[in-house]
Amino acid sequence: MAAVSLPDGSNRSAPRLAVLLTGLMLVTLVALSPARPVAAQSEPTDRSPEQELVERHAPIVMVREQSAPCDTDGEPFEPAPVDIVLENPEIFLRQVGNDDPVAQRGPSGADLFDLREGWYLDFPGDALEPGCIFEQDFWRFYDGQSVTYAHIAVEDDRPGFLAVQYWFFWYHNPAKNDHEGDWEFVQLLFEADSVTEALAADPVSIGYAQHTGGERAVWSDERIERVDGRPVVYAAQGSHASYFESGHFLGRSSSEGFGCDDTTGPSRRLDPAVVLLPAAVDDADDPFAWLAFQGRWGQREPSFLNGPTGPFAKDRWSAPVSWHEGLRTSSVMIPGGERFGNDVVGTFCRSAEVGSTVLTRTLRSPLTTVVVVTLMLLAAIRLVRSTRWSPVEVRPLRSERAVGQILRASVRVWRRRPGVMLTVGLLYAPVAVATAVIQAGVFAMPFVDELVEVAGERSGVAFLISIAIGGLADLLTFVFIVAIVVRAMDDDTPARPVVPSWSEIGLLLRAVARAAVVVGALLLSVVGIPWAIRQLVRYQFAPQAIVTEGADAKGALRRSTELVRGRWWWTAGVVLGVEVVVATIGFGVAVAVLLIVRTLPLWGFNLVSSAIYVLLVPVAAAAVSYAYGTLTARAGASREPEMVSQPTTS
Repeated sequence: MAAVSLPDGSNRSAPRLAVLLTGLMLVTLVALSPARPVAAQSEPTDRSPEQELVERHAPIVMVREQSAPCDTDGEPFEPAPVDIVLENPEIFLRQVGNDDPVAQRGPSGADLFDLREGWYLDFPGDALEPGCIFEQDFWRFYDGQSVTYAHIAVEDDRPGFLAVQYWFFWYHNPAKNDHEGDWEFVQLLFEADSVTEALAADPVSIGYAQHTGGERAVWSDERIERVDGRPVVYAAQGSHASYFESGHFLGRSSSEGFGCDDTTGPSRRLDPAVVLLPAAVDDADDPFAWLAFQGRWGQREPSFLNGPTGPFAKDRWSAPVSWHEGLRTSSVMIPGGERFGNDVVGTFCRSAEVGSTVLTRTLRSPLTTVVVVTLMLLAAIRLVRSTRWSPVEVRPLRSERAVGQILRASVRVWRRRPGVMLTVGLLYAPVAVATAVIQAGVFAMPFVDELVEVAGERSGVAFLISIAIGGLADLLTFVFIVAIVVRAMDDDTPARPVVPSWSEIGLLLRAVARAAVVVGALLLSVVGIPWAIRQLVRYQFAPQAIVTEGADAKGALRRSTELVRGRWWWTAGVVLGVEVVVATIGFGVAVAVLLIVRTLPLWGFNLVSSAIYVLLVPVAAAAVSYAYGTLTARAGASREPEMVSQPTTS
């Protein structure tokens, strides 16, 4: 444009150009401003429909917090990328046979491609004697970003369904069946024939793997916790089994995990990155060549202690619908956790842990186990043969009996007084209810609640308080049952009512209180623990002395001590033996019910276990009373009531 001179000598082209440029800028801004959202919505995405689907429902993983490194009361591991064991010079690839030689150090995915059963990865350390090495190595190898491997699967003969699978690789499984490596699994099932259809719908069901089985639920189930459409997975401490909720879960078979799984908090949240896997790998140069590895991702060991196979080697990879349909619809949650857990269930959980350890030792050293078991059987046979089992006489109470005769006579007491024995056994029902109410009341007290909160959920304070309350209730109940049973068994007082009088109940309580003070003080001193055990055995026959000999509280403890003196080991053996027999029978029957009736709810199991102990506890009371009768006979027959200090009327 040519410059135009104005009369005043100014140049008009500069302002005209500025105006033009300003106008163009305004038009551009106006044009672009409303168009930005539209452009953002219509621009092509870098994600494929498959990637979009797997990321939309990627699970959130909750793991139990660990208070300190190497703390066993927390989860030390996270679902990690397989890269932590690939091309890692500390990981060996071994082949089974000839002492399992090392075929390669630090194998890559290409090295693992298409290797079959008979090959396995060997991590540093011993999976069955882990110590802290696996946790320490994991955090050396791990970059801190958890990962889940996603796979979209269909089953050829089950059209109309599409599965979205999420696989988690854990470096070590330190719970129950210790083993190196651990592959866990969550699956969403859609009623869809394509990824596009699945993107337009919600899943119809979800399945969580738990050991060799698992649990499923419809997508609308209230148990499923979701955050923005993503399911929350509670990984059990150590075993990494997946659950819908936080709590203690009871396993009763291999599919449920024999023992207990703990998903209680406090927990920390993990948001794993999603890596989409192909349906198959045909080339060793593929980045996912490791997927075709069908060997073991961990140390070779006997049975279930073996390292696991990977995703591609499992049936659910290509048969997702069949796997899903075979899942349970529920898991058994132990109500109340550590505070109000059921005694039998708690014993079951602890026994399962001990059993797992024993089984591990057995598989590791079968010869040693055979020797130990043989010695135990020989000892048991010797004990059985060293006692007399007949004749069996229920009367008189004060008569010398061998241990075998005591056990058989205790069972026969049921035939003589079945009504009394059943009635006293049923006392445990109201006592259990009362104990639960007392426990709830104690924990509702502000200072107790604050104490538990300050100490922390995992400090054991709440557990110890519950045990103290429950133990005291059990002790008082058993003392009362012994008093009734021995009165029913005593021929010298046939006309007296079997239920103790109020004055006798008071004496029983005083005797228990005196014994508790003495034994408790010795226990608290720590160095006095052996003397506490000695006194505990010496006081075993105080209830019998009160109700059959008319002793007062102090005299009953003295009388019991006199009877036990010189026969302490015999008394301890009888009392402990009776406890072991009753506990073994009761626990064994309860566990058998759990294993046989797999659909039995927890309340049903509690009912069965309670019924067992209703039958067995009076037998234990009778056995202890027969032991008392044996000692009185050995001491020179029973005392006359007037020879023993009488209770005061004050």
